[in-house]
Amino acid sequence: MSIWMSFLCLMTWVFLRDGGFGQFSQPVETGIVLLFWVFGAAGSTHAFKPPLVHATITHDDITVHQRWPWKTETERFRPHDVEPPAIHTAKDSDGDNFFRLVLTTPKGHDVTLSESHDRTQIETLLGRVMAHFRR
Repeated sequence: MSIWMSFLCLMTWVFLRDGGFGQFSQPVETGIVLLFWVFGAAGSTHAFKPPLVHATITHDDITVHQRWPWKTETERFRPHDVEPPAIHTAKDSDGDNFFRLVLTTPKGHDVTLSESHDRTQIETLLGRVMAHFRR
């Protein structure tokens, strides 16, 4: 979406600089450019909605950093303050099983620690994470 919006800004600048593209009437071209901006805004909203998550889990501390383009949120808590992570199963767009390792924070946020089509990979990570919850 960053590339799309960059080119859209460039083409909008060219459109405004040249007074249009000369292919259609001015109102039609303006409507087309505005339509591209509507799709760009909707696509950007969808693309930047999920946060970038970084979780650090040690024996006595869990730190979860969630970062969006407009804000950052950090939660720190102890492993015994929350339930251990769980494996959630869903179907992807092709109908194949898709697995997520999800940790629910004390504030009630579901944080995806890992996701994969390979359940063994998620179970291996769950085993490693559970070692910090057992101590």
